[in-house]
Amino acid sequence: MKNSLLIINLVVILTIAASFFFGKQEFNKLKQSYAELNENNLSLASQEQSTRLLEKTAADRKIISLAIITAEDLPDFIEQLENLATETGAEINLARVDDANENNPNINLDFDLNGSYQSLAHFTLLLESLPFQIRIDQIAFNRNSVTENKKSLPTWRAHFTIELLNSQTKK
Repeated sequence: MKNSLLIINLVVILTIAASFFFGKQEFNKLKQSYAELNENNLSLASQEQSTRLLEKTAADRKIISLAIITAEDLPDFIEQLENLATETGAEINLARVDDANENNPNINLDFDLNGSYQSLAHFTLLLESLPFQIRIDQIAFNRNSVTENKKSLPTWRAHFTIELLNSQTKK
């Protein structure tokens, strides 16, 4: 009887020890699963926050992208400059176009404008009000005289050096 009681106690103790050992392993697995689940929830929340931010700024990003002139947009921009010159009564002559490259992310333009001082000033005002990221590096005005019907008429010439800024450039 004593042996059977001893065997029962030994079995109970081994069962408790085995339960404790396996229970601790299961507890650690559960703890790790909880940590992974918490990390996934944080990641999901971060993704949702990023998605909301993208949705909230979509209109602003579109406006900003329209203000940036790329090499593909350059012909349209030059045509717009020609239209501004015509609108102001000036004549434009494009002298140089330097495309963006790895040393300079911006597009550089040099052009001359001929006409009355008023038309050149009006062109400059319209150029500054264009909805693009433009840096006017230099404007040089020169006065010329043209003789017509024995009358000397003042004309003006302006040389412009401008940079069309890339999205990575600080104005």
